[in-house]
Amino acid sequence: MNILKWFFIALFLLLSGCATKQEKVKKDSVKKATLSIADNRKPLGKVGVITLIGDNLLCTHTGVTVFSNERQLYALPTDLNELLTQRIIARFAGFDTTLVPLNKQSMSIINTDVGVSRWSNIEFNNQQNVDTVLIFSGAFKYRSKDGYYKDENALHTYAEFFVYDVSSGDLLAESTHYQYNLFDAFSCTQSTFATTGTMYELIKMAGATSQEKLINEIFQPSKSN
Repeated sequence: MNILKWFFIALFLLLSGCATKQEKVKKDSVKKATLSIADNRKPLGKVGVITLIGDNLLCTHTGVTVFSNERQLYALPTDLNELLTQRIIARFAGFDTTLVPLNKQSMSIINTDVGVSRWSNIEFNNQQNVDTVLIFSGAFKYRSKDGYYKDENALHTYAEFFVYDVSSGDLLAESTHYQYNLFDAFSCTQSTFATTGTMYELIKMAGATSQEKLINEIFQPSKSN
């Protein structure tokens, strides 16, 4: 009777060990996907991320007469670009790819009219030690009118993504997105931009939404196991 008892105990321990080993092998086989562009799947290596869209808000108001027209260029908080950069990095946290934030001071644009649409127009001030650069650029513009057309007052967001290979300067991918959000409670007559107001929250939301649209167009929609 004791022999039979010890036989079943040994069998139970053997089966438990096999199950644990199989579970470990299964977990070890799950690997994070490497971030790549959707159309070529080429690994991007170490990716530097920089956001430029959140520098300014251009506000224009068309009044009933030319004397009531207004135009203001408001500087947006510097942490807006940083916030959007960190959002991109967090968005790809599940991938086996290193993304590092770059700030505006790390690069210079030779011709502002050309912007970041050409690699030859970009100069990095310091060695960034990255293989790929992802640039989130664009502009925020608020347009308002008086009278009958007041219902068309809106924040317009022009967003664009550029992905460059650092060693060759090749443009690996680009995409643009435009959206507008109706909003009639902002005045172009104020001297400074209020960071606690509804407009700033709208700008942050528009930046995040545009960012997500562009990411889904350029990169793999999800990681594979």
